[in-house]
Amino acid sequence: MTLYRVFPYDSNAAPTERGGALYVPPANSGRISNPELYAELYLAGTAEAAVAETFGRLPMWKAADFTHADGNPLALAAYRLNSAAKLFDLNDIAALKKLEIAKPTDVVTRERKITRAWARKIFEMGGYDGASWWSFYNPEWAVYGVWTIATLSRESAPEPLHTRHPAVTAAATSIVRQIA
Repeated sequence: MTLYRVFPYDSNAAPTERGGALYVPPANSGRISNPELYAELYLAGTAEAAVAETFGRLPMWKAADFTHADGNPLALAAYRLNSAAKLFDLNDIAALKKLEIAKPTDVVTRERKITRAWARKIFEMGGYDGASWWSFYNPEWAVYGVWTIATLSRESAPEPLHTRHPAVTAAATSIVRQIA
C-alpha cells in the first residue's frame, strides 16, 4: 500500500534525521499521540488527502504556506507500507464496537482526550502497527497513524510543494480552498 505525508524537507538530512522523510517528530499534539507509549507518523491514502490534512485549516493557500517555520520547504513523500503491517480500521463497525466507541464522530473529533484514548486502547491490545480512520476533510479519504515506523519505507524522493503542484490544486478543489 502506498501512503503519503507532507513534512518539512531538508535535502541534506538523512532519512531518519530532522528534515528526512522517515524522521519522527518528538511528541506532539496529534490525534493519536501517546508519547509515553510510542511515536507516530501521520499519513494519508492519497497525495491529495495528505495535502488537505496539512493545509485544510487555512481558507486560502499562499506560496509562503509551503515553507516551514524552520525555512525548509514542505514536501510530499510517498511511502510503501509493508504488506505484513496490520492497521486497526476505525471505519469498520465491528472495530468500533471492539473499542466500545459509542459514536463514529468520536473517531474524528478534535477533542484529543477522546482520540488519544482510543489510540491507546488499540496500541495496548497489541498486534497493530497503527490505525486508520476517515479524513475530517473528506470521509472518502483514509488517513493513518503508524507507530511501527519500521513498516514504512520511502517509495520516491520527496517533492517540494508549491501552489501549482498537482496534489495541491487537487486538494484545494476537493475541499474548496482558494490558492493565491
